[in-house]
Amino acid sequence: MPDTKEIGCAARGQILALLGYTDAVPSHERYTLLSAVALFSGSNGCPEIAASGENKMAAIRKENANG
Repeated sequence: MPDTKEIGCAARGQILALLGYTDAVPSHERYTLLSAVALFSGSNGCPEIAASGENKMAAIRKENANG
């Protein structure tokens, strides 16, 4: 049985695919979309998806900080 982190990542991936998210999209647009998904998920009782979105947002911040 997958753990909640794996479930959150899989669900986040499905949601983002439906919204047309790709790594080709500029980082500020990806970040904004992830932020909206994380906030919506968190406020609707899906903390795994919210946490997964937050982790991906942190990766984008790190990517931008490194140039």
